Amino acid sequence: MKPTGHLKELPWCEFDEVEVEIRVLDSINIPRIDFAHIDVQGAEMAVLRGGRKIFQTTRAIWLEVANIPLYENQPLKKDISQYLSLEGFRLAHDTARHLKYGDMLWVRR
Repeated sequence: MKPTGHLKELPWCEFDEVEVEIRVLDSINIPRIDFAHIDVQGAEMAVLRGGRKIFQTTRAIWLEVANIPLYENQPLKKDISQYLSLEGFRLAHDTARHLKYGDMLWVRR
């Protein structure tokens, strides 16, 4: 995702433009993911939606979230929380509670 607010928050950080191949997680032949660590710079919902089938059996998801927009079209913490709650997860730990950004641990109910 293109950095926007990230450059204002952390002006020392530099981004080089690179091209990468992107595949939908559910299109890859993976029998099961027990634990997922997701840190994708604003593309969290794309990963979650692209892995909806595989995440049905996932026990826990740790992901980076933000309460302020850091990347173009980035879902915020509240959006991700609502989605994961509807997908059968419950919040177990939140380091971004009163911060601009941090991590959350979600576990299967």
